[in-house]
Amino acid sequence: MYFFIQGTRTTPYAIINNGYMKITGNSTPVEENNAFYGHMNKQVNLYAQDPANKTYVDIALSHVNAASKRYIVDLLKTLEKLNQQGFQVIINWQFDSEDDDVRELGEILESMFDLEFSFKAA
Repeated sequence: MYFFIQGTRTTPYAIINNGYMKITGNSTPVEENNAFYGHMNKQVNLYAQDPANKTYVDIALSHVNAASKRYIVDLLKTLEKLNQQGFQVIINWQFDSEDDDVRELGEILESMFDLEFSFKAA
């Protein structure tokens, strides 16, 4: 499965490609987030119907608002279900070394889900 969304100044870039997902960029409080994450979550649900044995997910977001957090939680719920079905899911949470909010968001999400997280400051 291949899926791609070009990022804008207010929505992230996203790709799904054979066991690899990446979401990176700004995720700010605008109406486009509903469309972006709705479409992204739909694609992740499609991917979950025939996933790779191992799925690597790189997440590198900035300026994450409350609405975006809710959509990220939904996405991680789907990935957690895969993990519970025996498909390994590894979340690579990347953040700016000076952005404590995004780092803390990753730590909170790690505590909420039965998923393998790794953290990398840039």
